[in-house]
Formats: sequence, structure tokens, C-alpha cells
Amino acid sequence: MKGAAKVNTFKEAQNLRIGVIAGSSYLAILKRPENGLLEDNIETVAFDSRNFSKLIGKRIDAWFTLDIVGITTIKNSIDGKILTEKSFQIGKAIAKQEKYIGTTIDTPKELINKVHDAIESFKKTSEYTKIISRIPN
Repeated sequence: MKGAAKVNTFKEAQNLRIGVIAGSSYLAILKRPENGLLEDNIETVAFDSRNFSKLIGKRIDAWFTLDIVGITTIKNSIDGKILTEKSFQIGKAIAKQEKYIGTTIDTPKELINKVHDAIESFKKTSEYTKIISRIPN
């Protein structure tokens, strides 16, 4: 929230109560020993909307999620009177993850190629550009 120190590194988050989705890859990132975070300071929930509620209720100090998830949740949850988008601040990206589509060994190569080609083709559309433009930085 505005007024609190912006969190741009794991070191800056070391003494904060951090909200994250239970069982997620984000939780696994927070628990990595090299990040130096205390497990007792990590609070898990089933839905990001709960992290939003905990953040505005000051039950957590920071919320570890994708910026697009945070921004969308904020936009859909504020009333515009007491809280606005400017009531929040987003720190720098401190962890990156690759996304993959997994298949079994029995998946036909033709299907894999078809999905790959469809994704690459979609990346060339204006719809894809529109989606990507909504993601900050």
C-alpha cells in the first residue's frame, strides 16, 4: 500500500508478512533458502482476492503475485471512493518463471507441432498484442 516501503528485493521483504497463494510456484519461490525469508512470515490463502483483503486490512505487509493479477484484482475490488489504484504500489519484478505446456510421451508429434504453430500464429495477431499491452512493463 502507498505509505509503506516499496518492496523491490527479497532482502527488503525479509521482515514483512507476505501473502501468497497456497501450493503455488510463488510459494516455492518465497521458501527458497537463498531468498532469506522466514517461513513464519509467509501467509498462504486459496485465492488472490483474499490476499487483497488481507493487504488492505493490514494483516499482511506485501502480496507476492503476478503484477497483472494484482492490478486486475485491485481494479475489480476497489470502490474508487476510499481506495483507488493510486492507493497501491507495485515493486520491481524479483522473480521470473517460464511457462510450459506439458504432454505425455504418447502425445503425437503432429499434435505438438499443431499447438506450437497455433501459439506462434496467435502471437502475430492484434488480439495477442492487445492482451500483452495490458501487462505492465
